[in-house]
Amino acid sequence: MEVLTAGNGKQYETISAAVQAAQSGDTVQVDAGTYTNQYAYITKDLTLTGVGDMVKMTSTGLIPNGKGTLITDDNITVNN
Repeated sequence: MEVLTAGNGKQYETISAAVQAAQSGDTVQVDAGTYTNQYAYITKDLTLTGVGDMVKMTSTGLIPNGKGTLITDDNITVNN
């Protein structure tokens, strides 16, 4: 189990890049803030945790997958 970080100046700049790099059982720590037009399809067991405060995911247009900013096909835990 590994901890990956996402956010400005972190290991991964986007949430989706961190999710893609993660393996089942990993934790993705996301810096607090607003993440615009970032979409992730999660196909493994992960924990997503906001660090410092809440993480807000927004979309300024049509969502490319037609469903949502996070689509899950496995078990996930979301904190903050």
